[in-house]
Amino acid sequence: MYMTSVGSGTTRKICYAFRMIQMFLKAQPRTLLTGAVVILAAIYGFPGCANIGASPDAAATGMPSEGPLGRTMNRHSESFARCGRDSVSVQTGSVQRVKLKFTVTPDGRASKAEVLGMSDPDPDLQYCLLKTLGRIEFPKPKDGQAKPVLYPVTIRQD
Repeated sequence: MYMTSVGSGTTRKICYAFRMIQMFLKAQPRTLLTGAVVILAAIYGFPGCANIGASPDAAATGMPSEGPLGRTMNRHSESFARCGRDSVSVQTGSVQRVKLKFTVTPDGRASKAEVLGMSDPDPDLQYCLLKTLGRIEFPKPKDGQAKPVLYPVTIRQD
């Protein structure tokens, strides 16, 4: 088999690249790239990709831990790291520096969440981070007013 002759790190990168192309083709099905991918898939079949899963080696770092908000975000760092494990960009070696913008509502939930910046655009990672953020219950603001937040997260292979 073609894939078994290359190293596992190379296999993983090829598989994630192939998955990225598959996602692109779902979004843009009528491109010249479609023909090339179909031919490559037919020739090689990417047999080594079937058993390649997300790597357990990702970490969320660079998260400020001061105050109730920082401590809450740090308690959920494993959830953010899980997003990196499933991210094509992180698994192929990119270090993602992300700026999250959100508002902590009076009831302690994140609203109006968005990614202000990402060092290497990755829509799946962005979606996962925002979904994770939406599940976190923050301490309720003492004055009962919504609080805007800018928060950095770095996600990398561990």
